Amino acid sequence: MSRPAGVYCRVLGPVQVTVAGADAPPELLWRKHVALLVYLARSPRRRRTREHLVGLLWSDRDEKQARHSHYMSSGASWETIRCGRTSTRSASVRTA
Repeated sequence: MSRPAGVYCRVLGPVQVTVAGADAPPELLWRKHVALLVYLARSPRRRRTREHLVGLLWSDRDEKQARHSHYMSSGASWETIRCGRTSTRSASVRTA
């Protein structure tokens, strides 16, 4: 089955992520990176505030550490994907 270019996440059964039809690089498959991608993809309008994501995925850390973890996770994801379908303008994170 051919898949369109971009990111494809299969979450029923073992998680499978592909980027532009190829297996995703290992750094994109870290638990929090996959959780961030899937959560954004399933969110209304594919958008959530940074504060919401930080509270959801890094609530066990203090605010400064949590924001840094979010920054690193979203940066790694967007750097790997590089397909022009994400935006981190203003106080929200969005995926197309």
